[in-house]
Order: sequence, then C-alpha cells, then structure tokens
Amino acid sequence: MTSSPSPVSSSPTSTPSNLWLNHPTLRPGKSEREKASSLTPITSPTHTKNKKRLQSLLLVLHGAKIKTKRGREHVREIKRSLEKHGVTASCVHEKVTTKEGDCIAIVRDSIVLQSSSSQESPNPNPVIDAIFVMGGDGTLREAVQGYVEARRVKPLGVKENHVPIVALPCGTGNNFARDLNCFTIEDCFRLAFERGEARDVDAVQIESFVKDDDEKEKKKRSIKTISINVVTWGMARDAAETAEKMRFLGPIRYDLAGFYHILKNKSNVASLTAETPSMQLKGSCTDDDFLMLFAQNTRCSGRGFHFTPLAKLDDGLIDVVVAKKCGLMKTVALFDDTKEPKRGAHVEKKDDVFYIQCEKLKIETHDREELVGVDGEVTLKTPVELECLRGAFSVYGRRQKRLKKAFFASIREQQEQEQNSIHIFDGDTNLPPLVQTRITLTCTTPPPAQSVDDDSPSTSSYFLDVVKPPSVEDLYDWYTTYNQTDNPDESWANVWETEVELIRKYIERDIDEEAASNDNIIIEVGAGLSFAALLLAKYFRKKCLLLDREPLALHCALSTAKVNEVEVSAVDKFEDVKGKNKGIVAAAMFDWSKSVTRESLHLKNKARTIIGADVLYDPETCTDLANACSILGEKVILCELRRERAIGLQAKFFDECEKLGATKCEIDKDMSSEEYVFLVVEF
Repeated sequence: MTSSPSPVSSSPTSTPSNLWLNHPTLRPGKSEREKASSLTPITSPTHTKNKKRLQSLLLVLHGAKIKTKRGREHVREIKRSLEKHGVTASCVHEKVTTKEGDCIAIVRDSIVLQSSSSQESPNPNPVIDAIFVMGGDGTLREAVQGYVEARRVKPLGVKENHVPIVALPCGTGNNFARDLNCFTIEDCFRLAFERGEARDVDAVQIESFVKDDDEKEKKKRSIKTISINVVTWGMARDAAETAEKMRFLGPIRYDLAGFYHILKNKSNVASLTAETPSMQLKGSCTDDDFLMLFAQNTRCSGRGFHFTPLAKLDDGLIDVVVAKKCGLMKTVALFDDTKEPKRGAHVEKKDDVFYIQCEKLKIETHDREELVGVDGEVTLKTPVELECLRGAFSVYGRRQKRLKKAFFASIREQQEQEQNSIHIFDGDTNLPPLVQTRITLTCTTPPPAQSVDDDSPSTSSYFLDVVKPPSVEDLYDWYTTYNQTDNPDESWANVWETEVELIRKYIERDIDEEAASNDNIIIEVGAGLSFAALLLAKYFRKKCLLLDREPLALHCALSTAKVNEVEVSAVDKFEDVKGKNKGIVAAAMFDWSKSVTRESLHLKNKARTIIGADVLYDPETCTDLANACSILGEKVILCELRRERAIGLQAKFFDECEKLGATKCEIDKDMSSEEYVFLVVEF
C-alpha cells in the first residue's frame, strides 16, 4: 500500500474497509489479541537496558489515600516490601501529596534539583535512582508530567538513562500497572529489584488552548498536558466524568456510568486529523457524528476495558479507536466486547468501529467547545492536538525468560528445555557462556508433480545442534557484567519464530526451484545464529553467506557449522569454492546502515537469493536494507510478523525497492499465514 503524504478526506460511511483517515485499519482476531504484549519484543535493538543498583528512592504517597484504612494497609505493605528487598529507611526519600498537582511538583523538583551528596552537604537534593508512586493512573500521570517537565529543563546527558518510575497499584483503575503485569505492590518491587529491566516507554502530550484574561486581545495560550493511559472524547469522556463522581461505589461505577450515557445518546460532532509523519501518512474527516473516541497508550482503560487491544507502551504510536453512532443494543454489546473474556472483540466490527495507530491526532469541534478527558481525572477543552512522545520516561518491565511455545509449534524438542542442552563453556571476558542445543524442525512437502501413485504430502525432519548462549537473559547479564558495550543487543541469543517459519516455508515451497543450482550463493541478512542458512547448507548442499553486525553471533554460527560438519570457507575465497555435493558457509560482519558494496564482501556477482527474518524494525532502515538487497542479490525473501513494528514498514520497503529498479514486489499469499508475511522482491 502506498499512501500519499497529503491529507485525504474520509468518513465512516465512505472509507475503504482497509483504510480510515488514510491509515491502515486494524482488525485483530482473537488469537492476535490474546498474544499481544504491552512492550515491544526483545528482538528490537532500540530498547534501553538499565540494571543500575537502586540505592536512593523517591517514594510519593497519596495524601488522601493514606488517611483511609485501605491506604494505611497499602503503606504497611510498601514498607514490608522495602524491608524485604533490603532497602533501609535512609535510602527512601518520602514525600506526601496534599492536593492535586503536588506529585507533579515533587517529581519535577526532585529531578531538576538533584545533586550528588557530600560530607559538607549530605543529601541536600539527593540523586534519585527510581521513583515509586502510590496511587492509580491519575497519580502516575502527575508523576510522569513532572518528569517530562523536568527533562525540558534538565535534558538527559550523554549515556544517561531515564530515572524509572514505578506505579504501585493502589488506585481503582491501575491500567498502566496492569499492562506491565503488576497486580500487587510486591509485583512492582520484584520487577524493580529482581528480574525486571528498565524500559523506555511513551507518553502522549496533549496541547490545548485557553484564553488569557490578562491579554487585551484575548489571545489563547498553549497548555501541554501529559497522558499515560487514555484520552477520551464523546460518550467515553462523559461516562468517565460521571464515574469519577461515583467513586463511593467502587469499580462498578464504570459500568453504571457507561449505561447511563448510552441511554442519554448525546450528539458528538467533530473533525479529526490523524498523522504519522515517519510514514508520510495523513488523513482527516470533517463534522462527523460519533459515539466516542479513545486515544490510548495502554491496552486497557476504565475498569480493565480492552478498547485498544494491540497498544504497546513503547512503539511510538497512539492507538485510536473511534465508534460511530449505533443503536442501544449495539452500543451495550460493544462495551461487553471490551471486557474479559472477549478482550477487545469490538474492533472486529467493521461497520461500527475504526481502529488505527498514528503519531499525532487532532480533535476539533469548531465553534462548539467540547470536553476531552485525560486519564480519567483531567479535563481539557477542544480543540486539542495529541502527539506521542517516544521514550519519554522509563518503567520496569518483565524480562522474557523463554520463547513462547506457540512460536515453535513444529519444533518437537524445545531449545529452552534444559535436558536438550549441553553446557560447553562457562564464559569469560571474551566469550559469553555457551550451550549446545538440538533444534528439530518438521516440514510437510507436497508430492512431486510427476507422482501418480501417491498424492499425499510427505513429512521430513531436520535438526541442527546449535551453539548459543543459554538464554537472552544470560547473554545480557554477560554483556553488563563485563561492560562489553554501552548498547548491548542480546536478541541474537535465541532462534526466533520468524526464522523458523522462514526456513520451514522455504523448504516446503521453494527448495525444488533451487535444487539444480547448488553453486548459487544464498545470503542470510541479519542472520544472528543463522539457523535458516545453516540448515540449507547441511541438508540441501547450499553455499550460504552469513551476514550480521554482531561478531559473537557469527562466532556461534560458525561453531554450529563445525559441530554439524558443514564446511566453512574464508569469505575472500567463498565465491570461487565449488560445493562438490556438500554445503559450504562463510560469514562476514555486515551493517546495512553503512556503505554496502559487493567488493567489501569479496563478491564479484550478485547472490541468487537473499533471505532474512524479522529484519524490518525501523522506518529509517528500510531505505538502507533495500539498497543493500539491490546491490547484493537478485531475489529477496523476507519473513516478517504480520503485526508490523511500525505502520507501513512493509509498504515502505517495497517502495524503496521499486525506486531501486525492482521488477517484482509482492506478498506471497501462499507462504503467508495469519501470523507471518512473506515479502518477495526481484531485481
């Protein structure tokens, strides 16, 4: 799909089903919604990792809550958790809010004024390693607002990380904490002090305009408000305001308030503009009547309603769901679809709901001043302009300890099972700890075209004994223990699901085409442990060149080649080596964001095929990858998750390839599935 950078007018009644406001509409099925996670998978090289020991904590207590019986119990639980994790009273700088907005000032001043302590001036404004906030989403919003304001005054220094903010789930909504799988106070402390890692996440900035009474000309001044959960308009905002007045009823107030406003059926007319500058997408609609709008950073809002089931806290995008006016029963059913166990089934209703992701959103109501809600507590007046602030602050997220079993449906022996791994190296300053793990792949291939006796498909199994770090966590621990790099990328420690799917489909669909040309070179880009290329070399006698920017990943790949008795060649002699009925591999350091030439890889001619898995992760690198592919190969086959890391990545890659003279750019529908997409390009 190629989108024009100019605005495109659209309306709920006339827009093609795959576009709304010139942005792709999302219609995730139940399986995709259930598998969705709130943080980008660890394969991304852009994550911030921070294992700094917590020695000085700012603890912000909600003044009104601690006066209640439940609040006092929460404080006792916080104290117990601090003691359990070895935090002494002298390390905790406790502040209590007395009114709305106090948390903003406390956090802002703590960051702006913090300084190192000395003997002459012990801890006047101590350096803060983490901020713990007692309250719900509203209190957390204030903390993040204060932090963002502080960073405008005192920006992060070179190699300086954000101070993590921990939301202790002591409110009624706790949607942000829920997205991090923190359901109790102790859950939060375990993440911060044990197996969690600091991850940069997004905030949404809302710019509104108010009249300045001091100005004779009644000029409007801009006010910038931060949201960490949800921005609502229409019936959603009205219901949230009503629910706020019914706090005495507890969580059920959200249901009651929603039903009341469904019956009220107020008209909500607005003009909307969505924009994603990084992908040159922009579209608008004018004076349409809607039921409600949600612009979220989290998957849930209210009392765990899954209004935006694919939202991630760190993808740089605002998830926007807009529902148009519909009848009473349809509206009730829509809200029911957002709850468990349906978890956001409302987004499948093509006629009533539009779900998109964008970087900016503008809501205008022209001569009518409508109200917009921010995280259930702040109210602003239209017009408002929303913008996603990528990586605005940091939280503790759960580390992925193992790959999901669903990723390896056809692998009978899981590489994460200890009984299938052989310990081969403890690790030192030069190499991480290493194990040898057998990964078995089962493929189903169609019968030969000339077969007349048996038209049933055949099943074949292939295995590799893979040399690799024990896990992503072990590799990260090694990087940080030995200070190997300022920006460790531990993602290569595993064979990921996309590479497994790539080689499975390559074997099932493409192997016959390549069988007669074993001296043709196959290049695997972003190879990591090179599972796909090594399997082709071992079983199908291919000449495979392994390219990756991580030298240790290539070291493991070549070790795997030796263990599996695959011949290894020096890269400068690789092209001239004849296969002699056996596979051959070579490896080279390769970064497609830098200058790429065949000469640097000692190649005189283009490779027959380039393969890659999970290599489209950043819009800025699409041009570089397309350029590298056009220089190095004749045919490109990439396997990517259907759920893109950024809107339009696949379309942008195709566009860049076409600019470079590609004669074919298409998604192979036969190889693609509900979860995976195969991109095929020919130069």
